[in-house]
Amino acid sequence: METQGAYPAAVGIAVASLTVILLVTPPMWWHIRSRNIGAASVIIWIIINNSMTFLNAILWPNDNFDGYLGQGLCDVEIKLQIASQVAFSASFACVLRALATVMDTKRMVVVQSKAQRRRNIAIDLSWCFGIPMLQMLFQYIVQGKRYYLFGISGCVPGVTNNWLTVVLIMVMPVVWVLVCATYATIILIRLYRYRRSFRTLLQNHDTSKSRFLRLFLLCIIWILGNVPVQCWVFSLSFSVPREPFDWNEIHDPEELSQIIAVPSLGMVLYDRYIWLASGILMFLFFGFGTEALQMYRAGWNAVGIAKLVPARFKGGNRSYTSENRELVMKRAVLKSVGDDSLFSMSTDVASTKDSDMKLAELDQGSTQNSV
Repeated sequence: METQGAYPAAVGIAVASLTVILLVTPPMWWHIRSRNIGAASVIIWIIINNSMTFLNAILWPNDNFDGYLGQGLCDVEIKLQIASQVAFSASFACVLRALATVMDTKRMVVVQSKAQRRRNIAIDLSWCFGIPMLQMLFQYIVQGKRYYLFGISGCVPGVTNNWLTVVLIMVMPVVWVLVCATYATIILIRLYRYRRSFRTLLQNHDTSKSRFLRLFLLCIIWILGNVPVQCWVFSLSFSVPREPFDWNEIHDPEELSQIIAVPSLGMVLYDRYIWLASGILMFLFFGFGTEALQMYRAGWNAVGIAKLVPARFKGGNRSYTSENRELVMKRAVLKSVGDDSLFSMSTDVASTKDSDMKLAELDQGSTQNSV
C-alpha cells in the first residue's frame, strides 16, 4: 500500500492540544493547592481529553489503519470520553455551587466545622469523579461495538441507538448543563440582591472579587456555548430510527469484538475543538492572575531561568529572616483586629485606628532595622 503522509489537520491539532496542556497545568496545580476541587477538576478533564487528542493524532495522523488499531489504549479512552461528557458539566456545577454558597447570607458561617468540610469535599468528589465513573458502567450496558477508530481523532465509543442509550448516556450531560444554568441564575439574583455587601461576603469566605468574577464569567461563557451544543447532540439522537434493546444481541461476543475503522478524509471531530477552546478559555481567565505568575516565578527559580532575568522583573527580592517573619505575623494579627467588622457587619472605628497606628509603628521599626 502506498505510504500516506500526515494530514495537516493532524499536525495542527497535535501541536495545539500539547500547547493547551502546557498552558493549563500551572493553574491546575494552583487550584489543587487551594483545595478548589471543582476548578481543579475542570482543568484535569481538559488535560485528559487534550492528551488523548494529542496521542491519537500522533498514532493515526492519516487514514492508514494497517498497523496498530488501538487495542487496549482505545478501550481506556472510550471510557474516559464517556465519563468526560458528564464530568465536565458536573465540575462546572461544582464551581457554581461553591460560588452560590459564597453569596448565601442565610447559611453564612465564619469557619466551617470539620464535618461541614468533609461533607463539601465528599459532594465535590462525587460530582466531579464519582458520577462520571458511573457513566463508564452505563456505557457497557449499551455498548454495541468495541469502538470506532477515526483517522486523526482516534478512538470513539460505539453505543447502540435505543431508548436506554438516551436515558443512560444522552440525558445526563443535558441534566448537568441545566443544573449549571440553575446555579448561575441563583448567583445572578444574589449578586443583585446583596450587591452592597458583595465585598464583605467575599472576605468572609476568604476569596477575592477578582477570583470570584473570573470563575463566574468562565462558567457563564461555558454555559452559553455548551447549551446549544448539548441540545444539538441530543436532538441528533432522535433523527435516526430507534433500535429495540436486546441484551443478548448487543452483548454478543462477536459484535463487541468489532473495531470499525472510519476514514477521516483530513477532518477532525468537533468535540476535539471544544476541548481545545475550553483549555484556552481556562488559561485566559487564570493564566495571568497573581497566583499563576507567582507559580511561574517559582518554576523559573527552580530551573535556574530566573538568574538570566534582570532583578526588576523577578518581583520582590526580600530575604525573610526570622525577625521579618515575626513582624509579618504581628502585622497579620493586628490587621485582623481592624477587620473584625467584616464578620460582625459593624464598624469599630476606634479599634481600626488603633491597629493602624500600631502597624505604622511596626513599619517604622522594621525600616530602621533594615537600615
